[in-house]
Amino acid sequence: MKIEKEVAIFIHTNENFFEAKFCIENLITKTKVPYRLYILNQNSDNIEFIDYLNGLTKRVNCFVKHIKNNVSLSDIFNSMIDMVYQKYIVFFPYNILVNENWLLDLIHSYECIDNSGCISIKNTTENLCLSSVLFKKINKPNDEMRTVYFNKTNILKDFIFFGKDKLKLVGKFNSNLKILGLEINEFTFRFLGHGFINYYIKYQNCLRLKVIDKKVFPEITDDTKENLKNQLNIMVNLEQYKK
Repeated sequence: MKIEKEVAIFIHTNENFFEAKFCIENLITKTKVPYRLYILNQNSDNIEFIDYLNGLTKRVNCFVKHIKNNVSLSDIFNSMIDMVYQKYIVFFPYNILVNENWLLDLIHSYECIDNSGCISIKNTTENLCLSSVLFKKINKPNDEMRTVYFNKTNILKDFIFFGKDKLKLVGKFNSNLKILGLEINEFTFRFLGHGFINYYIKYQNCLRLKVIDKKVFPEITDDTKENLKNQLNIMVNLEQYKK
């Protein structure tokens, strides 16, 4: 499968230079299709970190922005969406390590499985179940059934791939909600309301590193979980799935 156009890959950084560098270098090594990195570095005072990120623009197709103010995660995600011109977008946490062809497999699944919403790569099969979906075989007359992984809610949380065209239906992130750390959960739920399916592709795995970063990976509180639950109930009751 030949990919003609690049994919936008967004990475939000703050602390943990060595972990972020390890993740980014892994991504660069394992990504074999055209892409453009969008890196938003928030409040980092590490000169070595800043120099490394700036140096990436000379090595790969990359845009780097440094900000010093406290901006909400929703506003950060929306600012990235506003910048990209690519057909596909990946939100890539800097605690993820991937294998060869990770992005190619995501693109292939997204294009061959009808009604793909947000899709991802699993780091474990715990609390996941296999289910069959119709898979369109490119340039072949007969479709076939393939298996993918679903979780019990069909909501994805941070590492996601989606088509930018879907934003016309689901909208962008809602910065008015008090759901710190669960913004992507709420975002991916809206895809379900429009009849799309969220899933993990079967034949790829990733490794999730244990990284502490209160800006990028804030602690999820019980109040935050309750706020998200209430917001999802409101959307269902009103049948309103756009920000």
